[in-house]
Amino acid sequence: MTQPESHVVLLVPGFFGFSNLGPIAYFGHVKEALAERLAGRLARVEVDTIATHPTGALATRVERLTERVAEARAAHGDGVRVHLVGHSSGGLDARLFVTEGGGRDGLVGSVRSVLTVATPHRGTPLATWFREYNGQALMKLVSLLAIRVTRVGPLKVGMARQIARLLGAGYDAAAKNLDMIDQLVDELLDDFSPERREALRAFFGEVGRDQRLLGQLAPDTIPTVVAPDGVAPPWVRVGSIVTRARRPWLGAMADLGFDATAQAMHLVFRWLQARTGAVRGPAPMPEASWTAALKAAYGEVPGPADNDGIVPTRSQLWGAPVGAVWADHLDVLGHFAGGGERPPHFDWLPSGSGFGAKGFARAWDAAADFVVGAAA
Repeated sequence: MTQPESHVVLLVPGFFGFSNLGPIAYFGHVKEALAERLAGRLARVEVDTIATHPTGALATRVERLTERVAEARAAHGDGVRVHLVGHSSGGLDARLFVTEGGGRDGLVGSVRSVLTVATPHRGTPLATWFREYNGQALMKLVSLLAIRVTRVGPLKVGMARQIARLLGAGYDAAAKNLDMIDQLVDELLDDFSPERREALRAFFGEVGRDQRLLGQLAPDTIPTVVAPDGVAPPWVRVGSIVTRARRPWLGAMADLGFDATAQAMHLVFRWLQARTGAVRGPAPMPEASWTAALKAAYGEVPGPADNDGIVPTRSQLWGAPVGAVWADHLDVLGHFAGGGERPPHFDWLPSGSGFGAKGFARAWDAAADFVVGAAA
Protein backbone atom coordinates (compact mmCIF):
# COMPACT_ATOMS: atom_id res chain seq x y z
CA MET A 1 0.00 0.00 0.00
CA THR A 2 1.32 3.45 -0.94
CA GLN A 3 2.03 5.60 2.09
CA PRO A 4 0.53 9.13 2.07
CA GLU A 5 2.96 11.98 1.52
CA SER A 6 4.53 13.54 4.59
CA HIS A 7 4.46 17.32 4.90
CA VAL A 8 6.75 19.32 7.19
CA VAL A 9 6.06 23.01 7.82
CA LEU A 10 9.17 24.81 9.10
CA LEU A 11 8.67 28.14 10.85
CA VAL A 12 11.70 30.42 10.45
CA PRO A 13 12.11 33.25 13.02
CA GLY A 14 13.33 36.68 12.09
CA PHE A 15 15.87 39.21 13.33
CA PHE A 16 16.53 38.81 17.05
CA GLY A 17 14.36 35.69 16.90
CA PHE A 18 14.24 33.45 19.95
CA SER A 19 12.62 30.15 20.82
CA ASN A 20 11.02 30.97 24.14
CA LEU A 21 10.96 33.78 26.67
CA GLY A 22 9.34 32.27 29.72
CA PRO A 23 5.74 31.54 28.76
CA ILE A 24 6.07 33.46 25.45
CA ALA A 25 7.18 31.54 22.36
CA TYR A 26 8.04 33.39 19.15
CA PHE A 27 5.83 31.15 16.99
CA GLY A 28 3.70 29.75 19.82
CA HIS A 29 0.35 30.92 18.44
CA VAL A 30 1.29 30.35 14.80
CA LYS A 31 2.47 26.80 15.36
CA GLU A 32 -0.77 25.91 17.09
CA ALA A 33 -2.91 27.71 14.50
CA LEU A 34 -1.29 26.08 11.49
CA ALA A 35 -1.22 22.60 13.02
CA GLU A 36 -4.94 22.89 13.78
CA ARG A 37 -5.81 24.21 10.31
CA LEU A 38 -3.73 21.68 8.39
CA ALA A 39 -4.83 18.61 10.37
CA GLY A 40 -7.20 16.59 8.24
CA ARG A 41 -6.40 18.58 5.11
CA LEU A 42 -2.97 17.01 4.68
CA ALA A 43 -2.70 13.33 5.50
CA ARG A 44 0.54 13.53 7.48
CA VAL A 45 1.77 16.94 8.62
CA GLU A 46 4.25 18.23 11.19
CA VAL A 47 4.72 21.89 12.13
CA ASP A 48 8.03 22.81 13.75
CA THR A 49 10.13 25.88 14.57
CA ILE A 50 13.80 26.04 13.65
CA ALA A 51 16.48 27.62 15.84
CA THR A 52 18.85 30.06 14.15
CA HIS A 53 21.35 32.78 15.03
CA PRO A 54 19.33 35.82 16.14
CA THR A 55 21.47 38.42 14.32
CA GLY A 56 23.88 36.34 12.24
CA ALA A 57 24.46 36.95 8.54
CA LEU A 58 21.86 35.65 6.09
CA ALA A 59 24.34 33.09 4.77
CA THR A 60 24.80 31.69 8.29
CA ARG A 61 21.05 31.53 8.81
CA VAL A 62 20.47 29.84 5.45
CA GLU A 63 23.03 27.20 6.42
CA ARG A 64 20.94 26.40 9.49
CA LEU A 65 17.79 26.22 7.39
CA THR A 66 19.59 23.88 4.98
CA GLU A 67 20.50 21.60 7.89
CA ARG A 68 16.91 21.56 9.10
CA VAL A 69 15.50 20.67 5.68
CA ALA A 70 18.07 17.86 5.44
CA GLU A 71 16.95 16.62 8.87
CA ALA A 72 13.33 16.61 7.71
CA ARG A 73 14.21 14.56 4.65
CA ALA A 74 16.29 12.14 6.69
CA ALA A 75 13.40 11.66 9.13
CA HIS A 76 10.57 11.38 6.59
CA GLY A 77 12.28 10.11 3.45
CA ASP A 78 13.08 11.65 0.08
CA GLY A 79 9.38 12.06 -0.69
CA VAL A 80 8.77 14.55 2.12
CA ARG A 81 7.14 17.83 1.11
CA VAL A 82 8.59 20.85 2.95
CA HIS A 83 6.81 24.18 3.38
CA LEU A 84 8.75 27.20 4.67
CA VAL A 85 7.04 29.99 6.59
CA GLY A 86 9.39 32.84 7.46
CA HIS A 87 8.57 35.87 9.59
CA SER A 88 10.51 39.10 9.11
CA SER A 89 14.09 38.30 8.03
CA GLY A 90 13.23 34.62 8.40
CA GLY A 91 11.38 35.09 5.12
CA LEU A 92 14.67 36.13 3.52
CA ASP A 93 16.29 32.92 4.80
CA ALA A 94 13.57 30.93 3.06
CA ARG A 95 13.70 33.04 -0.11
CA LEU A 96 17.46 32.65 -0.43
CA PHE A 97 17.23 28.93 0.19
CA VAL A 98 14.99 28.40 -2.86
CA THR A 99 16.34 31.08 -5.22
CA GLU A 100 20.12 30.84 -4.87
CA GLY A 101 22.07 28.73 -7.35
CA GLY A 102 23.57 25.38 -6.44
CA GLY A 103 20.36 23.59 -5.54
CA ARG A 104 21.37 23.09 -1.90
CA ASP A 105 22.49 19.53 -2.71
CA GLY A 106 19.09 18.75 -4.16
CA LEU A 107 17.23 19.72 -0.98
CA VAL A 108 15.25 22.44 -2.75
CA GLY A 109 13.53 19.61 -4.62
CA SER A 110 11.69 18.78 -1.39
CA VAL A 111 10.30 22.31 -0.94
CA ARG A 112 6.78 22.95 -2.20
CA SER A 113 6.02 26.42 -0.84
CA VAL A 114 7.55 29.52 0.72
CA LEU A 115 5.34 31.98 2.61
CA THR A 116 6.97 35.17 3.86
CA VAL A 117 5.29 37.24 6.57
CA ALA A 118 6.18 40.91 7.19
CA THR A 119 9.52 40.30 5.45
CA PRO A 120 11.86 43.16 4.40
CA HIS A 121 12.44 42.01 0.80
CA ARG A 122 13.70 45.52 -0.06
CA GLY A 123 15.19 46.18 3.35
CA THR A 124 14.09 48.53 6.12
CA PRO A 125 15.24 52.05 7.00
CA LEU A 126 15.24 50.99 10.65
CA ALA A 127 18.34 48.89 9.94
CA THR A 128 20.00 51.90 8.32
CA TRP A 129 19.22 54.02 11.35
CA PHE A 130 20.55 51.43 13.80
CA ARG A 131 23.70 51.17 11.70
CA GLU A 132 24.31 54.92 11.40
CA TYR A 133 23.21 56.28 14.77
CA ASN A 134 24.85 53.99 17.29
CA GLY A 135 21.57 52.14 17.40
CA GLN A 136 22.99 48.93 18.84
CA ALA A 137 22.70 50.27 22.38
CA LEU A 138 19.07 51.28 21.84
CA MET A 139 18.34 47.95 20.13
CA LYS A 140 19.63 46.17 23.22
CA LEU A 141 17.49 48.36 25.47
CA VAL A 142 14.31 47.81 23.42
CA SER A 143 14.89 44.04 23.33
CA LEU A 144 15.58 43.87 27.04
CA LEU A 145 12.43 45.88 27.74
CA ALA A 146 10.38 43.31 25.83
CA ILE A 147 12.02 40.44 27.71
CA ARG A 148 11.58 42.23 31.04
CA VAL A 149 7.85 42.91 30.73
CA THR A 150 7.29 39.39 29.38
CA ARG A 151 9.11 37.47 32.09
CA VAL A 152 8.80 39.75 35.12
CA GLY A 153 5.69 41.83 34.57
CA PRO A 154 4.85 45.55 34.48
CA LEU A 155 7.61 48.11 34.67
CA LYS A 156 8.07 50.17 37.79
CA VAL A 157 6.48 53.60 37.36
CA GLY A 158 9.87 55.28 37.67
CA MET A 159 11.31 53.09 34.91
CA ALA A 160 8.35 53.80 32.62
CA ARG A 161 8.86 57.53 33.16
CA GLN A 162 12.56 57.24 32.36
CA ILE A 163 11.76 55.45 29.09
CA ALA A 164 9.27 58.16 28.19
CA ARG A 165 11.83 60.87 29.03
CA LEU A 166 14.54 59.19 26.95
CA LEU A 167 12.42 58.79 23.82
CA GLY A 168 10.63 62.09 24.32
CA ALA A 169 13.96 63.89 23.91
CA GLY A 170 13.90 63.14 20.18
CA TYR A 171 14.82 60.13 18.07
CA ASP A 172 18.44 60.96 17.35
CA ALA A 173 19.03 62.50 20.78
CA ALA A 174 17.93 59.26 22.42
CA ALA A 175 20.64 57.31 20.59
CA LYS A 176 23.31 59.73 21.78
CA ASN A 177 22.33 59.46 25.44
CA LEU A 178 24.48 56.38 26.07
CA ASP A 179 24.81 57.03 29.81
CA MET A 180 21.05 56.91 30.31
CA ILE A 181 20.71 53.85 28.07
CA ASP A 182 23.39 52.00 30.02
CA GLN A 183 21.74 52.99 33.30
CA LEU A 184 18.35 51.69 32.13
CA VAL A 185 19.89 48.41 30.91
CA ASP A 186 21.56 47.86 34.29
CA GLU A 187 18.32 48.63 36.15
CA LEU A 188 16.36 46.22 33.95
CA LEU A 189 18.92 43.45 34.44
CA ASP A 190 18.69 43.92 38.22
CA ASP A 191 15.05 42.77 38.05
CA PHE A 192 16.13 39.26 37.00
CA SER A 193 17.52 36.43 39.07
CA PRO A 194 21.33 36.05 39.03
CA GLU A 195 21.04 32.97 36.78
CA ARG A 196 18.71 34.66 34.30
CA ARG A 197 20.86 37.81 34.37
CA GLU A 198 23.92 35.84 33.33
CA ALA A 199 21.94 34.06 30.61
CA LEU A 200 20.81 37.40 29.22
CA ARG A 201 24.33 38.78 29.29
CA ALA A 202 25.50 35.70 27.41
CA PHE A 203 22.69 36.14 24.87
CA PHE A 204 23.55 39.79 24.24
CA GLY A 205 27.21 38.84 24.12
CA GLU A 206 26.47 36.39 21.32
CA VAL A 207 24.43 39.04 19.53
CA GLY A 208 27.25 41.57 19.93
CA ARG A 209 29.78 39.23 18.34
CA ASP A 210 27.81 38.82 15.12
CA GLN A 211 25.44 41.56 13.98
CA ARG A 212 26.03 41.18 10.25
CA LEU A 213 22.32 40.72 9.60
CA LEU A 214 21.62 44.27 10.75
CA GLY A 215 23.79 45.76 8.02
CA GLN A 216 22.39 43.41 5.38
CA LEU A 217 18.81 44.56 6.02
CA ALA A 218 19.51 48.20 5.12
CA PRO A 219 17.79 49.17 1.82
CA ASP A 220 21.08 50.20 0.21
CA THR A 221 22.82 46.89 0.95
CA ILE A 222 20.10 44.26 0.69
CA PRO A 223 20.29 44.03 -3.14
CA THR A 224 23.88 42.82 -2.77
CA VAL A 225 22.81 39.80 -0.70
CA VAL A 226 19.27 39.12 -1.97
CA ALA A 227 19.12 39.22 -5.76
CA PRO A 228 16.06 41.30 -6.73
CA ASP A 229 15.49 39.10 -9.80
CA GLY A 230 15.98 35.79 -8.00
CA VAL A 231 13.32 33.31 -9.10
CA ALA A 232 12.14 30.22 -7.22
CA PRO A 233 11.99 26.90 -9.10
CA PRO A 234 8.65 26.29 -10.85
CA TRP A 235 7.55 23.64 -8.36
CA VAL A 236 7.86 26.05 -5.40
CA ARG A 237 4.83 28.23 -4.73
CA VAL A 238 5.77 31.63 -3.25
CA GLY A 239 3.59 34.24 -1.57
CA SER A 240 3.45 36.80 1.21
CA ILE A 241 1.34 38.18 4.04
CA VAL A 242 1.98 41.88 4.55
CA THR A 243 1.34 44.08 7.56
CA ARG A 244 0.67 47.75 8.13
CA ALA A 245 0.26 49.51 11.46
CA ARG A 246 -1.97 52.53 11.90
CA ARG A 247 -0.25 55.86 12.17
CA PRO A 248 0.06 57.43 15.64
CA TRP A 249 -3.17 58.88 16.95
CA LEU A 250 -4.18 60.16 20.36
CA GLY A 251 -6.94 57.57 20.72
CA ALA A 252 -4.36 54.78 20.83
CA MET A 253 -2.74 56.27 23.92
CA ALA A 254 -6.13 56.97 25.49
CA ASP A 255 -7.12 53.33 25.00
CA LEU A 256 -4.11 52.29 27.09
CA GLY A 257 -5.46 54.22 30.06
CA PHE A 258 -3.22 54.60 33.08
CA ASP A 259 -1.11 51.50 32.36
CA ALA A 260 2.39 52.99 32.65
CA THR A 261 4.06 49.96 31.06
CA ALA A 262 1.74 49.96 28.05
CA GLN A 263 2.18 53.72 27.62
CA ALA A 264 5.97 53.39 27.73
CA MET A 265 5.98 50.50 25.23
CA HIS A 266 3.61 52.44 22.96
CA LEU A 267 6.19 55.23 22.88
CA VAL A 268 8.81 52.63 21.94
CA PHE A 269 6.56 51.51 19.08
CA ARG A 270 6.01 55.07 17.86
CA TRP A 271 9.75 55.67 17.94
CA LEU A 272 10.36 52.51 15.85
CA GLN A 273 7.55 53.40 13.44
CA ALA A 274 8.98 56.87 12.81
CA ARG A 275 12.46 55.51 12.10
CA THR A 276 11.05 52.81 9.81
CA GLY A 277 9.12 55.43 7.88
CA ALA A 278 12.26 57.43 7.03
CA VAL A 279 12.34 56.07 3.47
CA ARG A 280 14.94 57.58 1.18
CA GLY A 281 13.66 57.89 -2.37
CA PRO A 282 10.54 56.47 -4.03
CA ALA A 283 9.42 52.88 -3.67
CA PRO A 284 8.43 50.96 -6.84
CA MET A 285 4.71 50.63 -7.42
CA PRO A 286 3.29 47.16 -6.75
CA GLU A 287 2.25 44.82 -9.53
CA ALA A 288 -1.42 44.68 -10.48
CA SER A 289 -2.26 41.66 -8.31
CA TRP A 290 -0.75 43.33 -5.26
CA THR A 291 -2.37 46.67 -6.04
CA ALA A 292 -5.78 45.02 -5.95
CA ALA A 293 -5.02 43.14 -2.72
CA LEU A 294 -3.69 46.25 -0.98
CA LYS A 295 -6.65 48.39 -1.98
CA ALA A 296 -9.06 45.70 -0.80
CA ALA A 297 -7.33 45.54 2.60
CA TYR A 298 -6.42 49.17 3.22
CA GLY A 299 -8.63 51.15 0.83
CA GLU A 300 -5.48 52.41 -0.90
CA VAL A 301 -1.98 51.40 -1.90
CA PRO A 302 0.21 52.21 1.14
CA GLY A 303 2.75 54.96 0.62
CA PRO A 304 6.51 54.35 0.77
CA ALA A 305 6.65 55.41 4.45
CA ASP A 306 3.73 53.28 5.68
CA ASN A 307 5.01 50.41 7.80
CA ASP A 308 4.32 47.96 10.62
CA GLY A 309 6.80 49.52 13.05
CA ILE A 310 9.74 47.50 11.75
CA VAL A 311 9.36 47.03 7.97
CA PRO A 312 7.78 49.26 5.30
CA THR A 313 4.65 47.59 3.95
CA ARG A 314 5.72 47.91 0.31
CA SER A 315 9.03 46.27 1.15
CA GLN A 316 7.14 43.12 2.15
CA LEU A 317 5.70 42.27 -1.29
CA TRP A 318 7.01 39.08 -2.90
CA GLY A 319 5.31 36.39 -4.91
CA ALA A 320 1.53 36.09 -4.80
CA PRO A 321 -0.63 38.09 -2.36
CA VAL A 322 -1.79 35.75 0.41
CA GLY A 323 -2.96 38.37 2.89
CA ALA A 324 -2.73 42.05 3.85
CA VAL A 325 -3.69 43.04 7.40
CA TRP A 326 -3.80 46.04 9.70
CA ALA A 327 -1.26 44.82 12.25
CA ASP A 328 2.10 45.70 13.68
CA HIS A 329 5.16 43.54 13.12
CA LEU A 330 4.46 41.23 16.07
CA ASP A 331 0.65 41.29 16.10
CA VAL A 332 0.54 38.94 13.14
CA LEU A 333 2.38 36.28 15.18
CA GLY A 334 -0.36 36.40 17.82
CA HIS A 335 1.48 38.81 20.11
CA PHE A 336 -1.46 41.16 20.61
CA ALA A 337 -3.45 42.17 23.67
CA GLY A 338 -6.27 40.13 25.18
CA GLY A 339 -7.60 36.73 24.24
CA GLY A 340 -7.05 34.90 27.51
CA GLU A 341 -6.06 31.85 25.49
CA ARG A 342 -3.24 29.38 25.74
CA PRO A 343 -0.53 30.00 24.83
CA PRO A 344 -1.10 33.39 26.46
CA HIS A 345 -1.25 36.53 24.35
CA PHE A 346 1.09 39.38 25.16
CA ASP A 347 1.22 42.69 23.32
CA TRP A 348 4.94 43.43 23.09
CA LEU A 349 4.54 46.74 21.29
CA PRO A 350 1.08 48.28 21.76
CA SER A 351 0.51 49.99 18.41
CA GLY A 352 -3.22 50.71 18.42
CA SER A 353 -3.65 48.86 15.12
CA GLY A 354 -6.76 47.04 16.33
CA PHE A 355 -5.51 43.60 15.38
CA GLY A 356 -7.03 40.77 17.40
CA ALA A 357 -8.18 37.17 17.38
CA LYS A 358 -10.44 37.52 14.33
CA GLY A 359 -7.70 39.12 12.22
CA PHE A 360 -5.22 36.50 13.37
CA ALA A 361 -7.63 33.69 12.41
CA ARG A 362 -8.23 35.16 8.94
CA ALA A 363 -4.51 35.62 8.26
CA TRP A 364 -3.57 32.08 9.22
CA ASP A 365 -6.63 30.60 7.49
CA ALA A 366 -5.21 32.15 4.32
CA ALA A 367 -1.77 30.79 5.14
CA ALA A 368 -3.12 27.27 5.59
CA ASP A 369 -5.03 27.52 2.30
CA PHE A 370 -1.78 28.59 0.61
CA VAL A 371 0.12 25.57 1.97
CA VAL A 372 -2.65 23.14 1.04
CA GLY A 373 -2.83 24.63 -2.45
CA ALA A 374 0.91 24.08 -2.90
CA ALA A 375 0.59 20.49 -1.72
CA ALA A 376 -2.08 19.62 -4.30
